[in-house]
Amino acid sequence: GYLYSGGNDLSAVAWTSSNSGGDRKKGGTKAANELGIYDMSGNMWEWCWGACRFRGGGFADSDTDYFTVRRRNWGWPGSDRSGLGFRLARSSVP
Repeated sequence: GYLYSGGNDLSAVAWTSSNSGGDRKKGGTKAANELGIYDMSGNMWEWCWGACRFRGGGFADSDTDYFTVRRRNWGWPGSDRSGLGFRLARSSVP
């Protein structure tokens, strides 16, 4: 029910052009979402499972709509973008 992943205050959950100093940041330095996953909004655009799409907004973006949970962008997997990352995730170890 949040506008951004982890809350409605963008600066609390995401690195954007207005608070990053124009550089990517170490992961996990902003608040996590309700599932305990960090950086789902902001810092780096993230490739998603499926055909040529990515989500999340990046450290150099100023349009706050890019960071909302509903926003997706399109691109080609071979494209080179400085603000595009790849997330590795695993389930917790019992």
